[in-house]
Amino acid sequence: MGRHDVYRRWKKSREAAGIRCTLTFAQWCDLWDEKPGAYEARGRGGWVTAQSVIGDGFVPGNVEIIPATEVFRRTMDEHYGGERDYLP
Repeated sequence: MGRHDVYRRWKKSREAAGIRCTLTFAQWCDLWDEKPGAYEARGRGGWVTAQSVIGDGFVPGNVEIIPATEVFRRTMDEHYGGERDYLP
């Protein structure tokens, strides 16, 4: 599957979830290209797209490529009020 197909599936899934997504294909590619090797390692357990500010959507200036584990950490921090007691 080519990059354009991956982008279309990514964008469609965000929109189906009701998340605003105005990032163009070129902008999306630029983000992935900023992290060498990340695109090839994308997905669960690898690298993912994330909103810098949750709820603002996948719009220019609010999207970053981060390790999937960081998404988990952010979700847990939000749930537990920033405390890291849930970590071993």
